[in-house]
Amino acid sequence: MYSYASSGFAIVIIFYVLIFLFSIAAQVLLACAAYQDAKSLNNKDATMWAVLIGLLGLIPGIIYLCIRKNNSNSVSSVQQICIGCRAPIAAGTNICPYCGAQQPPMNPYLAAGLRSPEECALCHARAKKLLIAGIICFALSIISIIVMVVAIIGATVGNMTEYYNYY
Repeated sequence: MYSYASSGFAIVIIFYVLIFLFSIAAQVLLACAAYQDAKSLNNKDATMWAVLIGLLGLIPGIIYLCIRKNNSNSVSSVQQICIGCRAPIAAGTNICPYCGAQQPPMNPYLAAGLRSPEECALCHARAKKLLIAGIICFALSIISIIVMVVAIIGATVGNMTEYYNYY
């Protein structure tokens, strides 16, 4: 006589493991997506958001999406010091407007502590890919839960049928 209980138990264990793995993968991928998105917006707190979303889940993710904004501080507001007269001048200026001294080449984005538009676009593309992968993992964990519930119900019905046929 075949026991549905042992096969049902094995299926439940397999699906518990699958649900756990898909859930962890979704959490990590969503945290990485938030990190890349925050980097693409020149957010100084990108690591903080990734850690919060990775540890606490969707609630910090929803908060991040609500308060995120483009922190691309204007490069023109960053200043550098002239090497000739020591006067403050706009970052990226080649010639000092006060003394006429030639300035060394300088990346204004680097001086401002910002990422270049090309690097921001690359981070944004990575964030999209990671978000899609996270959503897929989340969907797979939901599907695994549904299949597990169906397997449990099937095993229960099988046990009940076997019980009633025995007596």
